[in-house]
Parts: sequence; C-alpha cells; structure tokens
Amino acid sequence: MQVQSRFEPTPHVHAMAGECPEPLSLETIAVIQQVLGEVLHGLRQRVTAQAAREAGAIEYTSWLQRLH
Repeated sequence: MQVQSRFEPTPHVHAMAGECPEPLSLETIAVIQQVLGEVLHGLRQRVTAQAAREAGAIEYTSWLQRLH
C-alpha cells in the first residue's frame, strides 16, 4: 500500500505556528529572558521546598517509629 501526500502551500498564511511575523527587538527578548528566569527560579524553589518537606516527614516518621 502506497501513501500519497501532496503539499500545497496556502498563499494566505503569513506565518506558521511558532513563527513571528516580525523580528523581536532586543528589549523584548531581554524581558522574555527575565520573565523565564523568574519562572524557573520560582519552580526550583517550589520543588526544593517540597523535597525538604518530604525529607522532613520521612525523618519525623522514622523518629516516631523508634519511640513506639
């Protein structure tokens, strides 16, 4: 069985998904970089805090088991 496909570009589409119709300015790129950095920092803090809570809970549970 052969599959045939034909690509016909649409003349009315100016930009494909993920493409910018105009180049971004350096200021815009700097803002995007700053926001992404802040988001990643916040995510790291959440993951670290959660891991610390889980480690504390494991430690607490182990001490409770020794007391009983």
